[in-house]
Amino acid sequence: MQRFHSTGNSKEVPLKQVTLIIALLVAGGAAPSADLLANYYGNTLIGMTVGGRTARASLSRDGTFVGTSPQGTAVKGRWKVENAQLCFTVAEPPPNQTQPVCVPLAPHKIGAKWTVNDGQRTWSVTLQTGT
Repeated sequence: MQRFHSTGNSKEVPLKQVTLIIALLVAGGAAPSADLLANYYGNTLIGMTVGGRTARASLSRDGTFVGTSPQGTAVKGRWKVENAQLCFTVAEPPPNQTQPVCVPLAPHKIGAKWTVNDGQRTWSVTLQTGT
């Protein structure tokens, strides 16, 4: 399994897991619109596993995102919309996997809750006001 180390932190976090979690937080199947991510900017996507692990991601209009992995490690990078998909490229900590990670776009309203599965576990996702 490919892993990365965050600077000053001895925790080892699978980068593929971090980017997949962020990608899955916004995954779904919805019809295209002018800006499917309008409700996401300045707000926080929170994903929780059945076991209680939590990951967070906040997207900015300028194409950047910040978040935390389920292990609590801070991550940040860039996102873009390409071919009806939302694509994430992790910049920090330095990635050691093929990027970007892309998922289908799906709009959600503040307070919305939905479920996604990353192939290993099911995540309960909420779009929360603020960062």
